[in-house]
Amino acid sequence: MTVSYTDSNGNRRTRQERRTRWYPASGTVQRFFDDVLVPGTTHVPVKRLDDLAPWPEAVPYQPQYLAGYHALWYDIEPETGLDEARRRMAPVIQQDCRSDIGGDEQRVERVDTSYAAVTFKLMLLPVWIAFYVYAGKRFPVYVNGRTGEVHGERPYSAAKIALAIIAALLVVAAFVTIVVVSRHHH
Repeated sequence: MTVSYTDSNGNRRTRQERRTRWYPASGTVQRFFDDVLVPGTTHVPVKRLDDLAPWPEAVPYQPQYLAGYHALWYDIEPETGLDEARRRMAPVIQQDCRSDIGGDEQRVERVDTSYAAVTFKLMLLPVWIAFYVYAGKRFPVYVNGRTGEVHGERPYSAAKIALAIIAALLVVAAFVTIVVVSRHHH
């Protein structure tokens, strides 16, 4: 909105001002979630599984998938998994409510969510887990067995990081010295 006013010198001025008309809104928004992936084990961090996505389409389990391999068994109960699924769905539900209200800005004070027809199924994900030892510490590596995507942790050398910082500071100091000396000679 454009607002006109007179400044302290008596000059007529205009400026743009943002004004918001707030109005209450309520209603019902529905969202169907299909297969919200929630880790069933505490042995693989949630972030690592998210980093390794996308995952293949679910197919019925067949024992030959694991022939000759060790597999982790789930250690998170379905109720706990449902809590994590609700946490993952919450931002999507919040955004759906904001979109349904419309406008440039909303203040959503409360969202009452109800869930219906909740089901769960166990899914075997093709994740290879390995560890390597460096300086007496174990570092995990996770590989998506379908896409080959690799994520893990790596060691950091405090000495190398310190040397890199010192080298960067020396380069900056040399550059500043060259600039100062060149300006002093002109």
